[in-house]
Amino acid sequence: MPTSGTGYYIDAELQDCSILAHLIQPAIENYFMHALDETTDSHNLDITCEAVTEDTIRIVIADNGTGSDDERIAEINRRLLTPAIKDRGYGPMSIAKRIRLFYGEGYGVHLENNEPEGMRVIITIPRMSVETHRRKLGISD
Repeated sequence: MPTSGTGYYIDAELQDCSILAHLIQPAIENYFMHALDETTDSHNLDITCEAVTEDTIRIVIADNGTGSDDERIAEINRRLLTPAIKDRGYGPMSIAKRIRLFYGEGYGVHLENNEPEGMRVIITIPRMSVETHRRKLGISD
């Protein structure tokens, strides 16, 4: 019988923070759509959310899927630095566009191989309280 594991860790100090709805969903979907290795019985997906600085949060979605070659990752990362509206692909490009539109410059998404196998999607966003986030979205109580 295949084994699977999903783990998550969220810094306790971030419990009062908020992020855009469905921001990490495309990264998780990419694992199931493109990287799930059916030749193995072990499927793992780990999500970590941690404070990098007082003002910055890093979310890491790590899997043990098929990964990608370094050239392909470098090309995707280059495109993620300045995501254009016309860029195709829903996964990381969608995340990058949403981050740029809502959070602005200086934040984004980056891919890297997850040694010994799989991929890591690293999302960097500003730390925002629920109240500040709602205000920026134009939601009033």
